[in-house]
Amino acid sequence: MMQLSEVELQSLGRSSEILQTLQACMAIEHAPAFLLIAVRQGLSVQDLADALKVPQSTASRYVKALVGYEYREGSLGKIKWQIGHRGYGLVDQKINEQEPRKRSLVLTEYGLALVRRLQAVAAGTPDAAPMPVGQRPADRVIRISDGSHPFDEEAGNRAAAHE
Repeated sequence: MMQLSEVELQSLGRSSEILQTLQACMAIEHAPAFLLIAVRQGLSVQDLADALKVPQSTASRYVKALVGYEYREGSLGKIKWQIGHRGYGLVDQKINEQEPRKRSLVLTEYGLALVRRLQAVAAGTPDAAPMPVGQRPADRVIRISDGSHPFDEEAGNRAAAHE
């Protein structure tokens, strides 16, 4: 039976801690997209899809999870609705200066803090960078009102807590 060396065991332990750190901040399926954006800030969703060898729609879903809040509102007669997505807040989309129709993917401050933490863990000095505090997991928020009661953020949060 082959034994791992002390160096290999330490490396494996750090790899495990890196995965645990990522999993504490996002669904592990989003980690490759996050890491690629961290290494190649400024790439587009299509560039991300090409690099990950996934369809553009899949890369868009990854980005949607990695980005912060997005809400839409509307109404149909007396019925008003709000639908939203609360992402991890690790990535932001900026207008590409060379091609204004495209969006460039960049890390937020929270995303940069996570990268610093991952670098510290990889170097074997996890105490050098604190674990960033953020949002986990991503979820959807849907609210519908007939107009008799305005949307109440606090009541919606209480209702969601009891589900």
